[in-house]
Amino acid sequence: MEIVSVGTTPAVVHDFGRGCIGYYILFLKNAGAVALNSFKIQGRNSGSGEWVDVVSTAEEFTTIPSSLGSFLRSSDSEVSPTTLAPGDEWNGSVFNTNFLFLRTIASTVSGTTEVSMEVTHVGNL
Repeated sequence: MEIVSVGTTPAVVHDFGRGCIGYYILFLKNAGAVALNSFKIQGRNSGSGEWVDVVSTAEEFTTIPSSLGSFLRSSDSEVSPTTLAPGDEWNGSVFNTNFLFLRTIASTVSGTTEVSMEVTHVGNL
């Protein structure tokens, strides 16, 4: 699991997908000392295309299934990744049939924090 430093400018936490449709299990941990103020799952269909916010607000992270073709399949109901506090963890899963490339990005209101993310492709179920 890679640790990424996140500050006030949105930083890529994890790239995944790479043309593989199907289920992904996501695990995010804030291992630093500052809370997140933004966490988004983004997608695109071209290596040079614009990134589109797929799931980006606390409300979207709690709407199961999500409005975009049931993309978000599960999300921790006790913790929001959009405001993940130091030491907290978030678990979720997505079913991707819409994008060739996926990534997560995050930022803080001030200062920096360390986050880690693990993504497991479960398969094309």
